[in-house]
Amino acid sequence: MPRAENTSATSINSKNTSVSASAVHPTGLQASEEKSSLQNERAVDHLFTTTNRCKASLFINTGENRTIHVVHYAQREQDLYTQSTFSKTEDESYESKVMLFFIHGVGGTIQMWEPQIHYFLTLGYEIIALDLLGHGQSGKPRVYNAYQFTELASDVMFIFDRFSKRRNVLIGHSYGSSFCTMLSKERARKVCKTVLISGGGPTLLMPDRCSAFCLPLPFFVCIRKSVVKMFQRMAFHEETSDTVRQKISTFEISSFALKAIMQGQNWYESTEEYHASLILPVLLVYGKGDQFVTLGEEQWMQETIFGADLEVIEGAGHMVMLEKPTHVNDAIHRFLNRDSSTWSSHPAPEERPPGRGAAFQSPQLLENSEASVRSNGGRLSRLSRTSIRSKTMM
Repeated sequence: MPRAENTSATSINSKNTSVSASAVHPTGLQASEEKSSLQNERAVDHLFTTTNRCKASLFINTGENRTIHVVHYAQREQDLYTQSTFSKTEDESYESKVMLFFIHGVGGTIQMWEPQIHYFLTLGYEIIALDLLGHGQSGKPRVYNAYQFTELASDVMFIFDRFSKRRNVLIGHSYGSSFCTMLSKERARKVCKTVLISGGGPTLLMPDRCSAFCLPLPFFVCIRKSVVKMFQRMAFHEETSDTVRQKISTFEISSFALKAIMQGQNWYESTEEYHASLILPVLLVYGKGDQFVTLGEEQWMQETIFGADLEVIEGAGHMVMLEKPTHVNDAIHRFLNRDSSTWSSHPAPEERPPGRGAAFQSPQLLENSEASVRSNGGRLSRLSRTSIRSKTMM
């Protein structure tokens, strides 16, 4: 899917000094590197304050009317992506550092990863987080085809090819898990490990043909408030406090973009065979109270991906990384520490929990293997081993 070749980006470092940065554009899912003259555009505020750590906010054009907001977090200012003639061969940290990529799902933003970003940044990791097209501070084109899975996948591939190091870890939530799976397959030599949170089973990804998102836009606008309210209620575990629920507002996305994304979830390669071909360590994280994904689907995914681990977390729903951030962070940290390939190259010993290299365990899974398939709790798109799926939440 060819797009315009000239791209640009704007960034800001931790000292709020605007600088320019180059970007590249992929042809289909293949990326090429080209230099271009760039213009400063705008900057954003910090997601949170970090001590002795730096952040750069970038606005990268991946094609006509496609601007993706990316935030780069690093330990040192000189490591931030700020050079208009950036070259990986000149990057001293390219060989030694591990880059973590965070990809949210439908209705989410970079801010939904705040607990994880802060935790792993303090451990010395370098981090890239992005807003998918139509979300957060990324562009919001009024073209339905702009939100097809293949188009969004090209954006994600584009960002990965530009910022990836020699060793990279992908962390995705819900719909974002699909992009992580795609990258794990298409960039197998560069992705060391993948974490899929609330990702569901290895089934075809297709939109529900009979749901509120199928209505004409004027009708959908009229009922959007009720639909979003229902999803927000179902996204969290019943015991999750209102403080957590209100901390991050979900579905702050236009009706046009929301409808287009939900109807654009066409990934016909997402078969059981495709997932079975993954040849890297994979961690599955699941909130036991999830009303959009079943435990049976997650267990099916675990069986499909050779050697995959499943972490089942009690008292959490679909938004498990917000509801139980400590549990999720610990699970991911143990997963990264299983071998030296994904240890942080600049650890913070005083902040790192003990147990580097400890064996990964999932006691919840051992205790809860009873339900292979259970009720979907009113879900718009019914899931089973023989059905197609639609990522209806972040």
